[in-house]
Amino acid sequence: MKRLSLALLLLVALAAPAHAGPVAAAVGMVFTAISQFAASSLLAGFLVQTAFSVGLSMLARALGPKVREPGIKTQVTQTGGDTPQSFVLGWSATGGQLIAPPMSHGDKNRYLVYVVALGAIPGQTLTRLIVNDEVVPISATPDADGLRPVTGSFAGYVRVRIHDGSQTAADPYLRSKFGADPDRPWSEDMIGRGVPYAIVEFKHKREVFNNLPSVRFEIQGIPLYDPRKDSTAGGSGSQRWASPATWTPTTNPIVMVYNIMRGIRLPDGNRWGGECAAGDLPLASWAAAMNECDVVPAGATAAQYRAGLEISVDEEPADVIEELLKACSGQIVDVGGTWKVRVGGPGLPVLFITDEDVLADQDQVLEPFPGLSDTWNGVHAAYPEPDSLWEVKDAPPRYNAAFEAADGGRRLVADLRLPAVPYRAQVQQLMEGWIREERRFRRHRLVLPPEAAVLEPLDAIGWSSSRHGYAAKSFEIFEMSDDLMTLSQSVGLRERDAGDYNWTASDLLPSPIAAPGVSAPPPITVPAFAASATVIRNATGVATRPAILMTWTGQEAEDARGLQWEVRVQATAETVAAGSVLAVASGRALVTEGILPETAYEVRAQLVSERATVWSGWISVTTPPVDYVDPAFAERLAELDAQAKAAADQAQAAALAAQGVREDHDALVAGFTGTLSTAFSALDAELLGITNDLTTFANNLTTVTSNLNAVYNSANGQVKATALTGYYTKTQTDSAISAQVSTLESQILSGGQVRATLLTGYYTKTQTDGAISAAKTELSARINALGLPSDFSEGGARWTYSISGPVENKSPLGGQATFPTDPYMGRVVRIPGSITGNFHIAPMGYLPNVAGKTYRATIKARHNSAFVGDSANALIYLVRKYDKDFAYVGDIRAAALTFPAPNSIR
Repeated sequence: MKRLSLALLLLVALAAPAHAGPVAAAVGMVFTAISQFAASSLLAGFLVQTAFSVGLSMLARALGPKVREPGIKTQVTQTGGDTPQSFVLGWSATGGQLIAPPMSHGDKNRYLVYVVALGAIPGQTLTRLIVNDEVVPISATPDADGLRPVTGSFAGYVRVRIHDGSQTAADPYLRSKFGADPDRPWSEDMIGRGVPYAIVEFKHKREVFNNLPSVRFEIQGIPLYDPRKDSTAGGSGSQRWASPATWTPTTNPIVMVYNIMRGIRLPDGNRWGGECAAGDLPLASWAAAMNECDVVPAGATAAQYRAGLEISVDEEPADVIEELLKACSGQIVDVGGTWKVRVGGPGLPVLFITDEDVLADQDQVLEPFPGLSDTWNGVHAAYPEPDSLWEVKDAPPRYNAAFEAADGGRRLVADLRLPAVPYRAQVQQLMEGWIREERRFRRHRLVLPPEAAVLEPLDAIGWSSSRHGYAAKSFEIFEMSDDLMTLSQSVGLRERDAGDYNWTASDLLPSPIAAPGVSAPPPITVPAFAASATVIRNATGVATRPAILMTWTGQEAEDARGLQWEVRVQATAETVAAGSVLAVASGRALVTEGILPETAYEVRAQLVSERATVWSGWISVTTPPVDYVDPAFAERLAELDAQAKAAADQAQAAALAAQGVREDHDALVAGFTGTLSTAFSALDAELLGITNDLTTFANNLTTVTSNLNAVYNSANGQVKATALTGYYTKTQTDSAISAQVSTLESQILSGGQVRATLLTGYYTKTQTDGAISAAKTELSARINALGLPSDFSEGGARWTYSISGPVENKSPLGGQATFPTDPYMGRVVRIPGSITGNFHIAPMGYLPNVAGKTYRATIKARHNSAFVGDSANALIYLVRKYDKDFAYVGDIRAAALTFPAPNSIR
């Protein structure tokens, strides 16, 4: 063992302990700093001894007599003005303290408002809001009142605003809602400087809040000073002890202890904690411990030692320090007037000794194991679990079969409380390390020569002993005293092993999490809801109309106030019926209104209750056919059908009359010359009247037919829905049909009278050829507008170029022929020609000569070039006739179309 100079030994021996102020006495239960001075007249000199002691294991210290409860400190929101102030270190939760009694505003006081102080030191921030044992997500965007709405199950019913303590004016929302309150007005000076607080507004709804809501706030704690981040104190960074604005929140437990040792400033100027100077907390020791806390174990994603705790200012700082040290397996001692700290397992040995270094003439004590009452082979622990909304949770117990066997088969369990450790993996890591360390039973007390004066409590040494079978075995100094007469060092050693604190993520045991409180019951549905198609029957049992029957289990819905239902058409999703049922216990309801036969519907229902309810799913139902017709109504429908047929016959007669007018006109005007503009004007008016009358007649016929078809389908005798909608009684139906028939008869009569007048006029007119041609063209156009049929509906399939010969030798009309549609005549054939060429068109078969049957051909020609020669301004056309053998037997008609000018139409 290395020997030191006498001067150094004297310097160490004569060193006096420094006083660290009020905190020194407070932390006495964690460590001891004992100075004893003894004087005796019987002694020729002085005997002065200084002793240090940190002899308890971490598990034994964690089981100390002053144990704090494991849950959060403020579990419910406090009231009253005598509640001690508090603040949060690290990450924790609090119920807060009401700054004012609950207030309300709005119509019928439907809005309830809490104003809750979250702590006594500015800088705390909200991480989660818990309402009625449920985490409530908060929108990032404030609304017009400056409050942030929540989402989730309380969306639309809760809003919140957080002040971090830096506010300089009264909250505008509180001023606007309660500034003029007659009982407790919120005045301009109600700022809450330095106090972080929350405003929580609740909108009343019985189904959401049936009592005063409870709140809990998850908090990121106050900013703290970290000397490692201060470049003026030996660290690196911009933090400064004198400038709290540069500090940041932290979950490092040794940083928290450091701040408590130096004293935490309160807004009123007081200080909570100690008054240690920076020099009393050597950065080398404290920074090493802080760094050890930040180490991330293998396979983990977070620092190995973190802490969070709500602290009340009436708590002893020593008690809080003890809880924080438990969070990191930490120990702290006063060495020569400075505080030394160590975290986790033992450090590397600072001195190696053998049996020869132990003073043989001094007493040696070996404690191989403790008594059974001080022995443990298993550990339980309780801690606040954030995922259980910060309620107390038991960690998975740690047992060891080998340890139990060594203890005679007994299971000796230590029960721990860890209120400053809200991290389940860290709790298990501490439990595993402590129970392993606890099995290091050996304790030695021995005396070392003066060279051991370099040792300090919490230092580790390596001891190789043939007497005890040690090979550089690690021991930690838990007690030490100096004999100032001989400078020998009395030390207490306890067995340690750094491997006890080795931890990996694979060591983690499963720990199921269950949220506290009672889960809200799920929304109720209509019990056993069903729907089916049915029919309504008359007294004789005949089905008269379709219906939908809804059923459910009435006795299981007795507490519901009612049941609402909807029916929609399956194809269009259009709602056709909706209603409600008050007699829910009956268990059935029949829907007939708006229900048609042979139609697919969908039905759903929902209970009306104080409890939360939801719609049932859509149930598909198809109604059956219902062919019922009242006998009297069926008889009347038959009469109407007969009238409709008679009207159709009259319409056909009118069409034939119109055709006759056209034929007679053509026969009369053939060969006429002169001017008829004056005399023929009356004829033109009469023709226009015929056209209009026929058009009106056709429209009336369509209306009658449509109404008849809508009322009654003669094919199957089935009643149509529009009949029930358009005519509700037999009398009304008769009146409507009668009016249409009368109109039709009037139109037919009018058409016949006009025709008679027209025929009389034809026999008295003699005018010029040009006027007759113009009248003919106009008349043809008007009559053709009535939709007379065309024989070119199939193009040239039934027509050919061949004039004569058997049908089987003829080819369909093609070549240059096209078949456009004329707006007046319908489908026609168009053929280009020349001034010298001939063009033939004939039917594929023949048109029989039937008495009274008239065949008509309409020719329309356009002249496309200048006149060439004397006859180039006329189109000569021939209409010929053939016998049954398709042999030419003569002309029916030969005529010319004379063009008045080039590029004109005839």
